Amino acid sequence: AAFDSLSDGDTVLVATGVYSESLQAPNNVSFVLLGEVDSTGNPDRPVVDPSQLEGSTHLACLTVPFQCRVIIENFIFRNGPEMFPRVPPGAVGGIWNEGLELNLYNCKFDSTCHGLHLPYGPLGTLTVADCDFVNNVFMCIYDLNQGPAFISNSSFSGTDMLARFSDSTLVDSCTFHPVQNGTEWIWLLGAGSTVKRCTFGPGTATYYDVIWTANSRGCTFEDNLFQDLELTGAAIWFGAFGTDTSYFRGNVFRNTQAEALAAGGGVLLANQGTEPPNIVMRENIFDSCRALSENGWGSIEIDHVNAKLEDNHFIGPDIPMPNVRAFGSPMATIQNCFFENTGRALWSDGPMNAELNWWGDSTGPYHAQLNPNGQGDEIVGPVDFEPWLTDTALTSPDSRSPLPQSCQLEVFPNPFNATAVLRFVVDQPGTYNVDLYN
Repeated sequence: AAFDSLSDGDTVLVATGVYSESLQAPNNVSFVLLGEVDSTGNPDRPVVDPSQLEGSTHLACLTVPFQCRVIIENFIFRNGPEMFPRVPPGAVGGIWNEGLELNLYNCKFDSTCHGLHLPYGPLGTLTVADCDFVNNVFMCIYDLNQGPAFISNSSFSGTDMLARFSDSTLVDSCTFHPVQNGTEWIWLLGAGSTVKRCTFGPGTATYYDVIWTANSRGCTFEDNLFQDLELTGAAIWFGAFGTDTSYFRGNVFRNTQAEALAAGGGVLLANQGTEPPNIVMRENIFDSCRALSENGWGSIEIDHVNAKLEDNHFIGPDIPMPNVRAFGSPMATIQNCFFENTGRALWSDGPMNAELNWWGDSTGPYHAQLNPNGQGDEIVGPVDFEPWLTDTALTSPDSRSPLPQSCQLEVFPNPFNATAVLRFVVDQPGTYNVDLYN
């Protein structure tokens, strides 16, 4: 009834309860859908569940049409056994959004087919914060509209792919794990996306990778944890093009294993264009990353990209396949990295610079021709590894760039309306990351 009389700018306040409805918003309106919060702290929220309606296997809990701008807070969107585990095409389940802006806060998507389905349409924005996706069948978030998406502090579980995003996506402080053997968990298609402070696993990726990208450039993967994963492919398959630099910083890959031919437990860096992309990997930890195939690799494969590896740490296991494997290697450099008990540390098909690394022993790496007396992990190929580090003083697994000791922030005018100037004062010049939150 509220939706039937909805006008632009309205707020619909909904009491706690179960609503057996498939909601349809009107065209060209901006509105807020707000679930009541129990003043006693009761965690229950209004539930929209169309599973008892006729044709429920193809109904959405909510349809947001063209040109709408919507804020939804404190809701549960649910389909019962009539939907779960239905599969597409045709099945919707959660929210079908064709609007210009969709903002979701403190919502739960329970046993829907698509949690959020954003079809090809106008370039819109999606914000999801503090939401849970539980037992979703196919794509907790299926974003096809090419607009920016901002996903934070949310959890994703399901039986198939978990999310698909396009350009300029930010995924921050989220957790991902399938409830059964999943396929790829995240697709990132396009440029300028960031995945940071997220946790992946434990779990299984049966199709190929945990994160799969295509035609990507200018992306950042920072401070993520990949742990206890059984993979067919890799933790991250990064298909890159163009010259915009992509960064992998401070990630931890622990106890990840891959079983497919030519697969590995860490990161695969692949060139998808005519010009080699630029990639920097710094201060990552690869602990017990391994391949089960004799043609696989452990932590990193570098495939014709301009890759720079600095201050990374590779720790076991002692396996015959390379921990780092490089093709087109003159474009790659490895410096100030730490190899400990990895067996075959590095394999390269051509000349590359790998000076000033610790190979597990002060005598340097074992190389059948260039250093047969080396007691450290093995290198195969025409690699320049002299001089090497003779101790671990410069290469500690816990080394990270120091944070600034002080920072001053000035905002003026304060309070402000449409615009504001933010001025930062730090101890010394440098490169700093600034995150702005609404």
